[in-house]
Amino acid sequence: MSQLTVPIVRTSAFPAGYCYPADPEEFFEAIVARIQGIFLNNLNGIIISATAPGADDRDKLWFNTNNGDSQLYRWETSITAWARKHPVPPGSSKRIWFPLESDLTTEDGGSAGAVSDAAGPFWERDTSVDGRFLLCKGTIPGTDPAITVNDGDTADSDGVSGSYDHALTEGEGGLGSHRHMFGKSNNAAGSSGDDAFFSQGSMRTVAGYSGTYITGSNGVIVQPLSEADLITLPSGDDGAGLPAPEAFPIMPPYMAGILAKRTARIFILPL
Repeated sequence: MSQLTVPIVRTSAFPAGYCYPADPEEFFEAIVARIQGIFLNNLNGIIISATAPGADDRDKLWFNTNNGDSQLYRWETSITAWARKHPVPPGSSKRIWFPLESDLTTEDGGSAGAVSDAAGPFWERDTSVDGRFLLCKGTIPGTDPAITVNDGDTADSDGVSGSYDHALTEGEGGLGSHRHMFGKSNNAAGSSGDDAFFSQGSMRTVAGYSGTYITGSNGVIVQPLSEADLITLPSGDDGAGLPAPEAFPIMPPYMAGILAKRTARIFILPL
């Protein structure tokens, strides 16, 4: 049930030299006689009823008991109706909404249709974040140099905004100065012509790989090989039809919801 707070003010002071009376009740009455409760905005009383007060009582508050509403309303001349303001100011707040989007229209007593001071929904879907994860502003822990996110950002301070999937680059694939062996023959292992290549130095996706080339018939020789002889990253193939690396999904598990924002509607109407 809503509560009405009535400011209490002192209307007069005790006279100079006032002495406490022997009877405490007399002192209590002396205090009460010097204070007064003041209703703001020239309020002339409260009507408690299940139906809206008549035109003669629009200078009063109405405590609505219909359908268990149990709320205080006042006559708003701007919309010529009994109403109360929504506790969240228009356009000032957002909230996570997990029920059906269709239910958002009637949340807090809203209604379908165009938004005005006393009609339409109080909350609506904020489409600016559709398909995006929420990330609180600030410095992302563990980043060095620090990577920060500010109000309203859709990319961090490094300019990264994320993607659904990712294909590894050469650096991420580990093609550094260590060695890799690439087979280049369809012959059985150990048979004549069973070739292998041990790379030396940094791998690149350009022609001219230098390393140790072992053939099944000619022993060990050191020679450069062309790009078509080797597997290359991140694009192309090894000349024998091996596919290039494919992007893989990196999206974590999720639950779809709505980020709702306050509309411009101001007043809640009685039930």
